[in-house]
Amino acid sequence: MSEAAKQLGVTSHAIRRLINDRILPAEQVMPDAPWQIRASDLRSEAVAAALTRKHRPCRNDVEGQIPMFIEVSEGGAQ
Repeated sequence: MSEAAKQLGVTSHAIRRLINDRILPAEQVMPDAPWQIRASDLRSEAVAAALTRKHRPCRNDVEGQIPMFIEVSEGGAQ
């Protein structure tokens, strides 16, 4: 993971996030073992696209999700 991070110029946390989001394919021989990542997978379009948007929050609208903040009318709260 650290080698992959170094090659892409990102942190190990970013690599772990790509793996967890199933953007970067990786395998573990057994639980808690180091991740095995193919060098060719690091150059995939999906990984490149994910890294270019790394500083922007993901804005997925989930059906039925309650908003964290509600909009208040211009007249103020009632």
